[in-house]
Amino acid sequence: MNKKFNAKQLTLLGLMTALLLLMSFTPLGYLNIGPLAITFNVIPVAVSALALGPVGGLIAGSVFGLTSFLQAIGVGGVSMLGSTLFSINPFFSILLCFVPRMLDGFLLGYIFRSVSKLNRVAACFVTGFAAAFLNTLFFMSALILLFGQTEYMQGLINGQNILLFVCAFVGVNAVFEMLSSTVITGAVGSVLLKAGFIQTPAKKDRLKGGPTMILAIDIGNTNIVIGCCADGQVIFRERVSTNPTATVLEYAAMLKMAFDMNRADITAVDGAILSSVVPAVTLTMRDAVHKYLHLTPLVVRPRHQNRPAHPHR
Repeated sequence: MNKKFNAKQLTLLGLMTALLLLMSFTPLGYLNIGPLAITFNVIPVAVSALALGPVGGLIAGSVFGLTSFLQAIGVGGVSMLGSTLFSINPFFSILLCFVPRMLDGFLLGYIFRSVSKLNRVAACFVTGFAAAFLNTLFFMSALILLFGQTEYMQGLINGQNILLFVCAFVGVNAVFEMLSSTVITGAVGSVLLKAGFIQTPAKKDRLKGGPTMILAIDIGNTNIVIGCCADGQVIFRERVSTNPTATVLEYAAMLKMAFDMNRADITAVDGAILSSVVPAVTLTMRDAVHKYLHLTPLVVRPRHQNRPAHPHR
């Protein structure tokens, strides 16, 4: 587990912390319905887990728990449920405020890492859903466990089955919470992925000295062979037709299709090498690699082709 954050990640964590505080002490973060406060604060926690992993999610969850505790004691607003439970048992109330939120944020980091091995964008949406679902699950479980036998809770339960009580207590509000968290976290996460704020597992392994992944492209007169290898193993190899009239975008789309069909992670590619006997395609493919992978490939030419490919600016 990497506990060190770079400057970009620390900036994002600071922004998420500030957003949590703003949402907690303004109407932006809560929708109060009776004794229950529907919260959108799980969204910054989920975003922190996406970008910073389990530790980042844990930190953001702690801030969320702190704001809940402050509201339970009347600082920056009052939570009816929180203040009542605090008057019954302050220690259990502290546990109820912190533990579910911290556990939620911590687990979200691992959920994103696991799902991102299949699809990074989908992992953002899954993490957003899990943020609201787990927060509700952990909070309601802790509420029943810590306060279920109190007179106050027995009055709310009123002889109902515990499962029916939880469903009635949370109801449509939890569904709305999960829906909003899924959509917003997924959208924000997709943007952060493109901006480079989120490191995928493959990228992290590479930074730790893991296997190097190389993209190799061989352009022939008839076919183009696209391959990828790492640690001495061929990840995939595909063959397509050589088309001298194809554009940069068309070849970039061809590269994307090769990676997607083989479920290969583009962010794990450290470098690229391109060999060609078709000058009309060489520069186009080089620019396509740069467009899709943000890498400038090493171009290998036959000796009789004296004109070198100009470095991409």
